[in-house]
Amino acid sequence: MSLRDVGRAVVAAILLALLITACGGGGGGGTTFTLTGVITPEALNRADSDTNDPETHPVRNNDPDTAQAVVAPAIIGGFVAAPGTESRFGPDGDASDVYEVQLEAGQHVVLEYPDVAGVDLHLYLLDESQAAIDASLLPTESPVGPSARHSVVAAEEGRYFAEVRADSGLTNYTLRLDSTLSLTLEAERGPRVSDEFVAGEIIVRTDPALDQMVTLAAEGLGMRAVAGHAAREQLWRMPEGQAAQIPEVLSAWRPAARDRLRWASPDLRERYETLLAVKALRKRPEVATASPNFIVQPQRLPDDPLQDLQWFHPNVALPEAWDISTGRAPDAEIIVAVIDTGVFLAHEDLGGQLVSGYDFIADPAVARDGDGIDPNPDDPGDSSQPGQSSWHGTHVTGIVGAATDNETGVAGVSWGVKIMPLRTLGAGGGTLYDTLQGVRYAAGLQNDSGTVPERRADVINLSLGGGSFAQDQADLYQTIRDLGIFIIAASGNSGGSVGFPAAYPAVFAVGATDAVQQRAPYSSFGSQLDFVAPGGDTRVDRTGDGFGDGILSTLVDDSSGTRRSSYALLQGTSMATAVASGLVMLTEETPSLSGRPGVQKYSSSPSSSG
Repeated sequence: MSLRDVGRAVVAAILLALLITACGGGGGGGTTFTLTGVITPEALNRADSDTNDPETHPVRNNDPDTAQAVVAPAIIGGFVAAPGTESRFGPDGDASDVYEVQLEAGQHVVLEYPDVAGVDLHLYLLDESQAAIDASLLPTESPVGPSARHSVVAAEEGRYFAEVRADSGLTNYTLRLDSTLSLTLEAERGPRVSDEFVAGEIIVRTDPALDQMVTLAAEGLGMRAVAGHAAREQLWRMPEGQAAQIPEVLSAWRPAARDRLRWASPDLRERYETLLAVKALRKRPEVATASPNFIVQPQRLPDDPLQDLQWFHPNVALPEAWDISTGRAPDAEIIVAVIDTGVFLAHEDLGGQLVSGYDFIADPAVARDGDGIDPNPDDPGDSSQPGQSSWHGTHVTGIVGAATDNETGVAGVSWGVKIMPLRTLGAGGGTLYDTLQGVRYAAGLQNDSGTVPERRADVINLSLGGGSFAQDQADLYQTIRDLGIFIIAASGNSGGSVGFPAAYPAVFAVGATDAVQQRAPYSSFGSQLDFVAPGGDTRVDRTGDGFGDGILSTLVDDSSGTRRSSYALLQGTSMATAVASGLVMLTEETPSLSGRPGVQKYSSSPSSSG
């Protein structure tokens, strides 16, 4: 019985007693009734076995060996106190509470506590062997209400240990073992150790007036700025082997029971230490923001090259739209910046469609065959694996604006658009820092190239995703949006919540539909999603043409070791984003998504087609 049901029963009993008393009146003293019973809390509710209640006998649950067993789903009320705080546990405190639980794949563990000064909690997830596999150290930067929130997710079904740890202060908390995935929670969460980011690298924005203070403190440990400028974001790198000492020196931070924590792999420990350094930097007054250098990935799902089957054109009413505007001069000449893997500049169906771009990949290990940051955005592919390169940027570029009405290849959505190719992704993806430099360049803002385009882009296409919320990035995208530039990004291919950068308020998030205009099964959705457009589903052939329903566009065939123009069907929210970017251009006025043929306003139902 729920608390609501219990409450109704109690009210009914009281009313019944009053009614009986009234009926037995007649001028006498009436009859007195006594109502007895036990009101039990909701069955899902649990309590920490060693709370701060002096009337209870604490049962220790401070480590995995003494973990308190709970059954998910559950809501646990608890209390932790860091060493040196005043509680009934004395000066040693009650720094950790550990819970043993069986979780299904995708189940959340969510920690919430009052967001007050001096209180700092961490949330850890340990596997069955008691090795740490994930942690949330930085509460969400966009909290709902006056509470801080951490969350971790079980990657697969199994037995886990969830640990709540107080690194400073003392507080009550609520730990939820959720049974379902919360799209809002995923969209608003802070970074986790399990996220993909470059260990030892941090994107830092400092107060220019105080920049020298943090620079000296960091350089004392060998930590240094390897890119950027004090007037904007910088890329900081920690010295190998010294990451563990940096947070201690920067903020005199020492975690409770640190020696007990054993990570499942060296890579996870390095990412954990990176997040500790991020946390320490955020606490310094001269640091405005600090975040991990996330890995961003193209948001497409690969398939094999096929032939010219652009079923999605009639789905978005392109023939009718082209009767009104083709996007070709004198209608308009619009520049779309495609921030991606670069473009095969010699492709037969992209001639005359490109303006000057840039290659922002600074790390040779990521660039592979690239030469590092320079004005050449040509996609060299990966010569070490012929036939395995994604050519993602070339495919996206062709969807937006392949040369059209030229008796060659495919038709771009917008015939006359100009593409500004910006290379920030290489073999295996790219970094958030390099991507931000490409975004800045496209908008005509200061960036690591030391230059800006002759004319900034009207639309920025981001068919990529990765990372979590960071306020400085939200501010950057808002600044660009205020310049009148449209930023259009892929919602993601997880089938879950909208990812970043698409989830930022100033960015238009685009999901994918299939050939019958239903939500593609991989397409991420939720309240942050703005529009849907064709992204394809190569698993099925609903068009009846004998091929999977992918999005056909320009690609490269390098199977012989030499790059040659080709075409292929791919699927993903990357493709949907490119369709939306092209459709924005089919106007003689200010670029707009409103009323564009085929770009449908999203409704909240997961099965919605528009």
